Amino acid sequence: MMWVKFSKSEEKVNNFAYAKFLGLGKENSELFWQSLQVARLLHQHGYRGKYVFTAFCQYLPEHTGTTESELNDCCGRITAEAVRLLSQKTLKKQDYADMIRKNEVARLVKIADLIVRMEKVMRGEGGSCSTLSKEIEQYYLGFADFTKFEDKFNDLSHKLKLCTILDKTPNLDQMPPPEGWEEYNGYDRFEIVIKKARLVEGLAQDACDIYINGQRFIDLIREDERKLGWKKSMCGNYIGRPPEHVLLPENTVFIDPTKDSLRDPEDGRSYSLTCSLCGDSECSTVRVRITVNDITVTWSEIGQKSVGEVGPFTFKRDQYEYALDYGNAAYLTAYCAANGIRGLKKNKTRMMTMLCQAIMYGNKHAVALLPINDLNIHNSADEKITCWIDDTGAHFSALKATFTSKGIKMMHYNNAHPEGLEVDEVCYYKIATGMSFDYDCVTEREFDRFIQMKNNDLGKIKKCNGRSE
Repeated sequence: MMWVKFSKSEEKVNNFAYAKFLGLGKENSELFWQSLQVARLLHQHGYRGKYVFTAFCQYLPEHTGTTESELNDCCGRITAEAVRLLSQKTLKKQDYADMIRKNEVARLVKIADLIVRMEKVMRGEGGSCSTLSKEIEQYYLGFADFTKFEDKFNDLSHKLKLCTILDKTPNLDQMPPPEGWEEYNGYDRFEIVIKKARLVEGLAQDACDIYINGQRFIDLIREDERKLGWKKSMCGNYIGRPPEHVLLPENTVFIDPTKDSLRDPEDGRSYSLTCSLCGDSECSTVRVRITVNDITVTWSEIGQKSVGEVGPFTFKRDQYEYALDYGNAAYLTAYCAANGIRGLKKNKTRMMTMLCQAIMYGNKHAVALLPINDLNIHNSADEKITCWIDDTGAHFSALKATFTSKGIKMMHYNNAHPEGLEVDEVCYYKIATGMSFDYDCVTEREFDRFIQMKNNDLGKIKKCNGRSE
């Protein structure tokens, strides 16, 4: 979740809620962070003031005993009323949902709260995909319609349903290898595997373990520092930066280093590895100069303060960006865990978590892995559609998969068949598992606009050809 700048009044309510939650223990402090994420999400979508106030205060009456009078004094009547509705958890769930639906502020805060919960569950940060998916399907379907959250809410609830299938171990024999991870094409190869890195005092955090040409980047640095005469105990004591620092789509610092707030202010190099003891980018770090153009990304001047003998490396930009995509990094991590490669032990729990994350970020291989017989989670009244587009300008290829209780309907559009050509389920799996990373996963609205535009363009070309003849 990106940082936002709250107004003075919003910060005042934030401080009010924080003071109420302070000292209530770990479980309740997590509720504060949940409310903060909900407030940020609302803020980013243009819902300010009373919506943000309500997000900060939604858990206060139930967990801190805050009264409606206190809320009215601090936040105003509208927020106090919305919070009162949101905190009535003793009602039957259907009555609770129906009541919130009638109050605009409470409804939007509930939508944002469900979005944050869905993302957390799919990231493996607690809770069950099946339980939350069932709750949303029973009580909150259509809740986000005609709001700025509509596409995001519907997309996440669909992906959450797909993740419920992962409660059953998928057939790993069908797990296609990630595309592009073994391609050289004359360039160096870049890969990211997300690992749990252990710090001091039993602490741990997710870290992006970098592999270059199949070799672990930390090992390359360790050997370089050994050659430089460092003590053995000091060599290679690093971990990768956290995924939320460097992985697309949330963060672009490895593509646009100028946006990196942790970039070395003295020489302009970016942190690629951080201290393995504290995980702090202000401690021992390995820095690289990242140079980007339309075709390549180059890493040079690699080392701590002084430059060592590792590199430089030149990566093909599309392969590099593909490796940095969160969904693809998550899928590669799951693939490595499942197949016991890249030094990862076989760990089905970790594998399932990473597959959920891959699905959340739209990785087509993770979706294609799902057993077809289990797609009956969709019913005829609740069709779900996933779309991909590959457009080179002169030629295009577009795919639309409709999931129903009866299976999958797959339509393939291209220059020869702009009206679409239906393909069977076997063909769907061949296409879905064989698609190159040139395909972009898009919403159905974007897909329909794209197809309409291509049909119009092709129609103009035919008309012009007819005149010229």
